[in-house]
Amino acid sequence: MENQDQSAEKSTLAFELIELKPDSYNHLELDNLVGELQRLLINAPVEKIGKHVSQIKRVFDTKLKEVQEKEKAVFLANGGNEIDFHFQSKSAKDFQELYREYRQKKEAFRVNFERQIQQNLLTKQEIIEEIKSLISTEENINTTFSQFRDLQTKWRETGPVPKTENDNLWANYHHHVERFYDFLDLNRELRDKDFKHNYDEKIKIVERAEALINEADFQQAYNELQQLHRIWKEELGPVSKEHRAGIWERFSNATKVMHDKRQEFQKKRDEEIQTRLTHKKELLEDFKREATTIANSHQGIQLQFKKLVSIRESFYQIEGVPYSLQKPLIAELKKQFGQFSKAKNDFYKNQKKEQKDRIAQKKELIAKAESLKDSDNYDETTPLFIALQKDWKAIGPVPRKIGDPLWKTFKTTCNHYFDRLHGNAKVSKQKQSPIDKVFNERSLLKKQMEQVIAEIRQLENNLEFFNSDDTSNPLIASVLKNIEKKKIELNKLQEQLKQLNVERNKLQREQDEAAAAEEQTAAEEEKSEN
Repeated sequence: MENQDQSAEKSTLAFELIELKPDSYNHLELDNLVGELQRLLINAPVEKIGKHVSQIKRVFDTKLKEVQEKEKAVFLANGGNEIDFHFQSKSAKDFQELYREYRQKKEAFRVNFERQIQQNLLTKQEIIEEIKSLISTEENINTTFSQFRDLQTKWRETGPVPKTENDNLWANYHHHVERFYDFLDLNRELRDKDFKHNYDEKIKIVERAEALINEADFQQAYNELQQLHRIWKEELGPVSKEHRAGIWERFSNATKVMHDKRQEFQKKRDEEIQTRLTHKKELLEDFKREATTIANSHQGIQLQFKKLVSIRESFYQIEGVPYSLQKPLIAELKKQFGQFSKAKNDFYKNQKKEQKDRIAQKKELIAKAESLKDSDNYDETTPLFIALQKDWKAIGPVPRKIGDPLWKTFKTTCNHYFDRLHGNAKVSKQKQSPIDKVFNERSLLKKQMEQVIAEIRQLENNLEFFNSDDTSNPLIASVLKNIEKKKIELNKLQEQLKQLNVERNKLQREQDEAAAAEEQTAAEEEKSEN
């Protein structure tokens, strides 16, 4: 067990955190982000990696969402319904397990830290009591001083205490330390030696504090100043009375300058925070305006959803705002996004119900067509098939993966009947007059045109299930190509119809002229008979 602890300690000491920047992890892919989080958990103290983990999680969530949206786009392009879309990712599962481990370690550290600072408080209180007891001891002064030194070392090595107890505890400690030095007045040589040591060390601290005033990195300099104050208070004892006021004044003056600079620094930082907060508020208002009214089409909702996700990502990418200030904004953003998501899901639920109804209606039309396809009563059945085709067009679109097979079945059934009709027409062709033949050909041609128009409309409806207008998409390009092909076919049929109309008009004129001539001949014959 001891060897394991030593090994872990060595690993931790050898590990160095990268310098954290806003884009430190943006270049990593999902698997790499999982690996980086795992590396942090294995090698770094959990209390040191909070900001790193937060940034890794933000980048991971963003990139996972991008992958999810791409998968959804492919699913929808293949005729799927959004409400049926399910996305699974091994990387997401692994990341969630590691993030759960991080939260558990963080909580365990917090519990242990709370326990430890309470124990540190008790230890330091005991140290103060022991110093108090040294003042009344009758032991040799050298022995007593050695014990005092040991207690000072123990005080320094004992960790932090609760913040609420820190100031009073140190004031109590400092009071009894000075009392002990007064007690040392009985051994002036020993006391003066210690005073000189403390003076020399405090001079170093004062000189360093004065140098920090001109440091470029103020935040780092201020943090170092806090460390100097800690050493002054916790690691060094008093100096002789003639130096006490002067050395403290130098340290205090340097500290005051740093505090003034800190106020300037804080003012500038507060202004920057306010600017970022204002930007977050503006993004929230943009989000609310966009989310207030949901679009009434699949493509519109997808565009709306992408815009909302983009605004949300921009909102969270603005860092450096205390959580307490942006907490109500985050709550409102989540509320608005939740309301939009509910409305979006309701839309697709309704759409799914409507699609089920359309599918049922189309299946019913197929059943009717199947029951009529072998009828020999062409005069009654043909108008029924034409009505079935009109009803099919009026029903509206359904997902491609379901709609295409249904349309194929319906089209095959209709073709079966009209092929029989055309075959019968060929048999009776000899019995038909030329003009009757033209009328029959026009009727068949119109039916073909209606069928082609129905196919074009079905293909155009299928385009609505794509959430992109990118013609480079192979699926979209294929549908557009089929539409263009059907339009060319329709143009040819329309041209044939024009020719038949000309032929019909010609035959009608000839028929009318023949009838007129026949009437004239009959009249002349009747006249001659009289």
